[in-house]
Amino acid sequence: MLNMLHSTCVGETGVAESAIDSARHGDFSEDDAFKNYLGCVFMQTGALSDDGEMDYDTMIGMLPEVLADRGGKMMRKCTHVRENSAPATAFAFNKCMYAADPEFYFIF
Repeated sequence: MLNMLHSTCVGETGVAESAIDSARHGDFSEDDAFKNYLGCVFMQTGALSDDGEMDYDTMIGMLPEVLADRGGKMMRKCTHVRENSAPATAFAFNKCMYAADPEFYFIF
């Protein structure tokens, strides 16, 4: 499923793989294609609406059991994040998660 989300959203947004790789290390590109990629991934899961409203319970509930404890804690630290669009919310949410737990942060 994750590979499908990744491939679909890379295709839709044209994001550079290097931008995704850089984010894994805390370097979040301000590039619109990268923000749109993040928005696409979260929207494809059904946890983010077009207007930037995130369903955090859904997002946390999607975590595999082996990631649920630490991943849930990381995500719960960022439930205050809300911007005016899906890409903006997804971008801010990812930056917040990285700040909350940089060693555990993951991106697809």
